Amino acid sequence: MVRIKLAIIQSARAKDGSHRIRIAIGHKSETHYIVTPYSVPSLANFKNGTIIGTPTAHHDNLKLRQLLTDYEHRLELIPNPSDYTPRQLRDKLKSMHPSSCQMTIMAMYDTIIAEQIADKRFTRTTKYSRDKFSTYINGDLSLSDITPTTIDGFIRHLHHLRHKPNTINTILEQLRKVINRAIRDGHVRYDLHPCAYLHTEKSEYRQIDISVADLRRIRDSQPSSPSLRQTRDIFMLSYYLGGINFVDLVAIDFRKANGILSYIRRKTSASATRVEFSIHPSAQAIIDRLIGTDGHIKAYRHKLTSACNFNLRIKDLGHEIGLPNADSLCYYTARKSFVQHGFDLGISLDTLEYCIGHSVQRNRTIYNYMRVMRKHADAAISTIIANIDADKQ
Repeated sequence: MVRIKLAIIQSARAKDGSHRIRIAIGHKSETHYIVTPYSVPSLANFKNGTIIGTPTAHHDNLKLRQLLTDYEHRLELIPNPSDYTPRQLRDKLKSMHPSSCQMTIMAMYDTIIAEQIADKRFTRTTKYSRDKFSTYINGDLSLSDITPTTIDGFIRHLHHLRHKPNTINTILEQLRKVINRAIRDGHVRYDLHPCAYLHTEKSEYRQIDISVADLRRIRDSQPSSPSLRQTRDIFMLSYYLGGINFVDLVAIDFRKANGILSYIRRKTSASATRVEFSIHPSAQAIIDRLIGTDGHIKAYRHKLTSACNFNLRIKDLGHEIGLPNADSLCYYTARKSFVQHGFDLGISLDTLEYCIGHSVQRNRTIYNYMRVMRKHADAAISTIIANIDADKQ
């Protein structure tokens, strides 16, 4: 007799001490496991197959019950389970997706987000798309109930909210990826793909990079408030560190840097190339002013809690110092400007891609013969910063 239940393996702990919940399949005196996207902080938070004592316990238990029911349905569809070895039965159950299982779009979103978190990948755009679609459909919807009409209505809803084309494209692209993943995993089949008539809108081109002269005005500004002074410092620090993203900047423990910045950009996949370069003295001077006792940049001291919040402050700074394009300023301006200034100086695009942690497309034969290294990034960053500081010479 095959037994299926929810379980955790006490000896299997993640680095943060949490325990992943698994589907335990008992067969022929052996137990094999299928990992779920859900976990608990400690053993005390899981009792008799139920999560207890966590803020999301109710929601997670509903999803786990749905998942367990799914596997029970799959088992019912196997004529002779005893014909399989325990491992074969586990693999068979993993590969099956019975039509009786009504996987929902939100469950699919949550599965993908859980994988992104486990792989330490960027999740914000996926969560943003999920939240927008969830609002439109009033909670959740079976994958099989999503049609081209649903997508058309969602697009009109996004236009009604006055989202810009770039934002709409990002939301819809994430939704398309989720639906395609559900199809690939066998959760749903469509005679007509829900996104069959979806056409990407023409994105607005935003010229958000600024000139060397305007960057110098930000560098040399003396803002009226501590918040704007920190905004100036963080903006310049991002530029000096190769246009590093906000989420990566605040995650770095500079106590361990020893003069070398080394990180993998969170917005790329976990297998992306690690970025490494020497911290320029201009950057180190700002780090020394902003670093906290825990080694991290004190971006939260004046409520600069996210890139979005920062964007409001940098616009205020731009207006205060009289920049003509102040309304277009944002955190990303530092990254865009770094690349543009480097390109203007003749630095190779491959080196600039490395400096900003961009995923390099390695489908050209030349990459079999060369690679960008730290010394190339060091030279590029020094050249770009020297160009900015040329007015001081």
